[in-house]
Amino acid sequence: MPVTSVHKDPEALTMTVVAEFPVTVQRLWDAYA
Repeated sequence: MPVTSVHKDPEALTMTVVAEFPVTVQRLWDAYA
């Protein structure tokens, strides 16, 4: 997974990871479902 950026928000208790994948968005969502 080639991660391009990570953003942490300690106040909201969230973390956003941005990455690029060589597949369609639908196929990626299916993998996480």
